[in-house]
Amino acid sequence: MIEPTVEIPHHLIYFYNLTKNYESTFGKKAKSLGVNTNEILILIEIYHNEGINQIDITKRYHITEANISQVTKKLLKKELIEKEIDTQTIEKTYCT
Repeated sequence: MIEPTVEIPHHLIYFYNLTKNYESTFGKKAKSLGVNTNEILILIEIYHNEGINQIDITKRYHITEANISQVTKKLLKKELIEKEIDTQTIEKTYCT
C-alpha cells in the first residue's frame, strides 16, 4: 500500500534550513569560545536588555525556568555574566 504524501509548507522548510545553518555556523564558533548555542542566545538577550530577569527570559523564549537557571549558572561559572538580586522583589534575579 502506498502512503499518501504530505506536503510540507515552504515556510517550515525555510525555517528548518535556517535553523540548521544557524547550528552549523554558530555551533562551531561557539564551541571554540567554550559556550553552546543556548548560552549564546541568552548572552545576546542579556546584552540587548541589560538588567533583564530570568522570568522575563523564560516568557520571551518559552523556555522553562529550570533550563534558564541551568544556563545562567553555567554562564556565571564561566564569568560571562553577573547576577544581582533586587531587594525590592526578591523572587526576581537580574542578569547584567
